[in-house]
This record gives sequence, structure tokens and C-alpha cells, in this order.
Amino acid sequence: MGGGDNGGPENALIFRNTNAGDESSITIDDLDGDSLTRMASPTSILGLDKLEDKTIVADATHNTGEITLFSDQPYTIESGVNDNILAQLGLHDIEQREDQGNGQLRVEPGEGDDDDFLLSGFKHGDQLNTEDGSFSIWIYEEDGSLALPQPVEVSMERAYTARDAVEAINNAIINAGGTDNPEDTHPTPWVQANFEKQRFTLTPNDGHQFALDGARQDDGTFGRDTSNFLQVAGLNTFFTGDSAGTIGINQTVAEDLNYLAAGQVQDDGQIYAGDNTNALEISNLQQKDDIKFDGGRSNSLNGFYNSLIGDIGNKGRTIGRNQEFNELVLNQMQEMRDAVSGVSLDEEMANLVKFQHAYTAAARMISISDEMLVTLLETVR
Repeated sequence: MGGGDNGGPENALIFRNTNAGDESSITIDDLDGDSLTRMASPTSILGLDKLEDKTIVADATHNTGEITLFSDQPYTIESGVNDNILAQLGLHDIEQREDQGNGQLRVEPGEGDDDDFLLSGFKHGDQLNTEDGSFSIWIYEEDGSLALPQPVEVSMERAYTARDAVEAINNAIINAGGTDNPEDTHPTPWVQANFEKQRFTLTPNDGHQFALDGARQDDGTFGRDTSNFLQVAGLNTFFTGDSAGTIGINQTVAEDLNYLAAGQVQDDGQIYAGDNTNALEISNLQQKDDIKFDGGRSNSLNGFYNSLIGDIGNKGRTIGRNQEFNELVLNQMQEMRDAVSGVSLDEEMANLVKFQHAYTAAARMISISDEMLVTLLETVR
């Protein structure tokens, strides 16, 4: 278990090779929901949705000697009725465990600064393209003129951890000439990427500023970001959160509207005052018909809302009809039960009258018999 001081992210699960860096492999499989439990998909919160067989392997191709499972949401590992399996993994003696011996390990997200976090552990990490995805950064002088004639193209190929992403950004800027000390062993880029407390930051030095390319492409994407890294990392976004319940305004933009990027960077790197392209694109989101929603559906916001209202209406009517049907069945069953075991006041009253007449007749018969016996006795005398 990572603790921030042992080479692992705080409260992350670390599976380390005994021979770090060699060709030995680490394999984690059988992540089918039986061993990791949560209301939503357990492989989703660990960013493993895209794995065909729910298996993750650190091999000779990209082997640092360990695999770190990280999520910004809590999850529970269930390894059976006791701690035998946890003991085999070296996870049975962890201080954070409240209950020893029950075969369960609760993992909570931490605030560690370690940069070995898997990018797939972030919200929507399954949308990352780490095969051939990239994004662009324009770098400017303090006066707004271009510091580099072309945008810095940052490739996210094989960027699996936060450290990989930070190194990809910083190395791309340095290799493009964006440094004042290229001859140093560790040159400092004009815009430096960092990862702290589970957040990515891009910080320019005193003499420079930057813009993340926001031009709209033919396929409808923004930022020339084919890796989706900017959105997943929360860089250059207007909003925070990942659902209707958590949506909010980017704190930087909320505190200073000068950071509101209403326009876009043009193909030549120029940014024009008064450009409201982004603002228009945001306002047009209501009519765009290629917005992707959870479940794989694509629709416009208006279409999704209308569809949602229709679904709610249909479900409401179905529920109402089911209620009426069940009430009719209930009433019929109650009538059938009452016919067998219930009490009818009219029937009971008729029975009482019948029994009363029978009693009266019996009493009359006894009275007549008594009179006949008395008469007979008197005659015999």
C-alpha cells in the first residue's frame, strides 16, 4: 500500500516486481466485479474498462517493475472469507484496515503528491488515447508575440502514468526549443508541467505565456487534442465535475474572467481580441446532435432532454397501469379469499333466523309431548 514515503502514491495499491526493470511481468486479472465491489463498474473506477479480458500487465515493453492501481474514488477488494489471499499479496497487515481477518481491504483516495498515478484512474480515464493521441501548446513572449513559430506538439503515446504525461509535456517543449538552458543536463522548459495533489498544472516562467490550441477541427474536436488528455486532466476547461450533480465553474475562471477563453487560437498562432468563437460554440451546444452521453448514445442536448421527458412519461404511465392492474388483481384475490373464508352478515343473519325457528319448533314439540303425557296419566287413573 502506498504511503507517499515508500515510492508509492498515498492509498494506492502497488504490485512490485522482485526484479524491477527486468523482463519479468506483473499480471493482474480476474477483475470481473467479484473481487472488486462497488455500485458502479469496479473496473471503471480503476480505469480498466478498455481491457478486453480485464487484465493489466507490466512487461518488458513498459516495465518499471511495478503496477500502481489508483482511483479518485474509494473501492473495496474482497478476497474471500479470510485474509489468506491478501497475505499472499502482502496486503494483510495494512494499518488502514479497520477489520482484520474478514478478507476485505478498503482503499480510499489519498492526497499524495506522487506522480506514479495511472492516468486511467482519473474520471473518464477510459477515454484517453495513449496510442497515437496528441495535443498542441502555443508559447508566447511576455508581449504576446510568438516565442516559437509553430505550436509544440505533445504526443501522449504510451503515457500511462502522471509522470509519463509530465515528462511528455516538458520534453516536447524542450525539444521544440522552448528553454533558456538547452545545454544543461536538466533544462527548464518555458512552460513547466507538474503533478501535485492529484492535479496537473502548467506554469510559464516570468518571460512567457502560453495557450492550449483551441481551434475546431473538421471532425468537431477542440484543442487539436486527439488524446483527450486536456479534458481528463482538467486543463483548459470551463467547467469542473463529471456529472450533472458535480458540475461547477472552473475556479480559475470564476475568480478572474480574464481567463475566460471566449476565442480560439488561429492556425498561425494569433489570438484576436473580440473573437467569440468558443462562446458561440458553447451556446450552440444545445443544438449539436453529436454529443455523447453515458450509455453510448449520441444526441443533442435538446433531443436528450425531450427523450428523457418522453422516457419519464412512458415509465410513469407504465407504472400507473401496473398499479391499476395489481390493484384489480388484489381486489379479485381478496374477494376469492372472502368467498372461501370470509363472513357474510346476510348469510349469518339467515342462519340465526333458521336456528331460531328450529329452536321454537323443538320447544313446541317438547311442550306438546309433555301435555300428551299428562293427559295419558290422568286417563289411566
